[in-house]
Formats: sequence, structure tokens, C-alpha cells
Amino acid sequence: MNTKILAVSAMLLAGAASAGEFPITEVSVGDMKSSLKGTAQEPAARGSDENERLYQAGAAARAKVLKEGRKYFLAEKKRAKTQSAFATPTPEGLANQQVYAQLREKNAGFVSNVAYWQEQVRTLYPRLTYAVKVNDLATANTILGHMRDDHFAIENEVAAIEDNNRKARAWPRQPTNEEEYQAGAGERASILAQAAAAADLEGRGAPENAFVSPTPASVTNKARYEELREKNAGFLRNIEYWRNQLPANHANLKEAVGVNDLKTARILLDYLKKDSAALTNEIQAVQKNNDEASRL
Repeated sequence: MNTKILAVSAMLLAGAASAGEFPITEVSVGDMKSSLKGTAQEPAARGSDENERLYQAGAAARAKVLKEGRKYFLAEKKRAKTQSAFATPTPEGLANQQVYAQLREKNAGFVSNVAYWQEQVRTLYPRLTYAVKVNDLATANTILGHMRDDHFAIENEVAAIEDNNRKARAWPRQPTNEEEYQAGAGERASILAQAAAAADLEGRGAPENAFVSPTPASVTNKARYEELREKNAGFLRNIEYWRNQLPANHANLKEAVGVNDLKTARILLDYLKKDSAALTNEIQAVQKNNDEASRL
């Protein structure tokens, strides 16, 4: 091996140890030659045998670094160009157009990231080979770490791009009015049937209140009688309210179903069911209190 190159390798290693880190891309042939001047006067200069021993000792480490770096370099060189499947502007007739546009922008960012990191890998590889050539393993390993990080960042971004591209190609279209109407036929029928049952007032009239005012003299527990009389009066007001509310909401529900506004129809059906259950409970409460009135 050329002893001059070995001397340069040793000096680069010594410089890296004393200065911490050096920009390997800025080392010129002139710098290398000038660094050789005066070496004969250095009292502790290494002989060629020592340089050769150090160089051979790092052979396995250099080979390992080069192999891994080349793997990342070739992987990005051979990788197909990443592209987004999202169209600009957003195609007409797509469902959730705002979501489509947001995902398109995110995907464009991923594509840009991949291009940047691939350029980084291409730029770093010749620097890596140079650092290995001059046996500067500290710098070579630092560069290799950057290449490794960039390569796996690319892998992650490409996976995200491919997933988003699948979504773009299968993006649902906004159904036509007729398609929406036909799709909701079964639910409309179900809503109307449930609403009719909930709003049915037959047999659910307000019961007669068994409590009278003023409290009869024959009542033995006047406090309890008067307490139940007030409760019954409140229940009867509630019954009257729900008997009016149920037909009104039923009419609104049928109107919503007629224009295929199933969102509103579902809300109104929920109100109808709750009001219907409350009406039944209040009627039963009045009847229970009436039974107790006869025993007071």
C-alpha cells in the first residue's frame, strides 16, 4: 500500500481526534499534500509498518460500513418514483370533498419528504465512501447513521403514501338523490311504523282524578291525601302536555320522512318514543294514586 496515503490517513485520524469533526468534502489534494510537509521533523511520527497495521485492523469495520451504506444507496436508486393518486382539483361528485382535499395535501407532503430524503441518501453516499477510503471510521459511522435514518424514514412515508393512494382510488362518490331515496326505503318504512305505534293515543286518555279539594273530613291521613292530590295534579298536566306533543312530533316526523330527511326523522322518532313512555308512566302513576285515595 502507498505509504503517502497511509500517512494522510493517520493525520486525518489525528485531526479528527483533536478537532472533533472535519468537513470531509472540503479536503482537497493540495490540503493532503501540504499536510505531508514537515512530517520528517515530527519526533513521534509513525512508521509505515504501524500505519499499515492500523489500516488493516480497520478493514472489517470499513467493509461493514460500506456494505450497509451501499445497501441504502442502491435501495433508493432502484425505488420507483413515489406519486400521489389524488387528483387536483378535487373531482366533481366525490363524497366528503373536504376530507379528500385534506388527505391530498397530506399525501403531497409525504411525497415531498421522500424526494428530500432520497436526495440526502444520494448525497451522503460518496461522502461515506471517501471517509472509509481515508479510514475515518468515526465520520463514516456518523454518515451511515444519517443514511440509515433517512432510508427507514422513506420506508415509513412510502407505506403511508401507498395507503393513502389506495383510499384515493377507492374514494366513494356522492350518491344521487334517487340513489339516496332508494337506499333509505327500508329505514323510512321502519321509522314510520315505530312512530305510528309511539304516537297512538287510543286507550291512553287522562284518568279522572280521585282526589277532591277541599280535603274531605272523612280522610284519616289528611297530610298524605293532600300530598298525593298535588302529585296527581302535576301528573295530569304532564299527561295533557304529552298527549298534545305526540301528534305534533308525529306530523313533523312524517314530513321529514317524506323529503327523505332521515337524520331529522331519527331525532323525532327518539322524542316520540321517550314522550310515549313518559305518558304511559304518568297514567299509571295517577291510577296508582287514585287507588290509594280510596284507602285514605
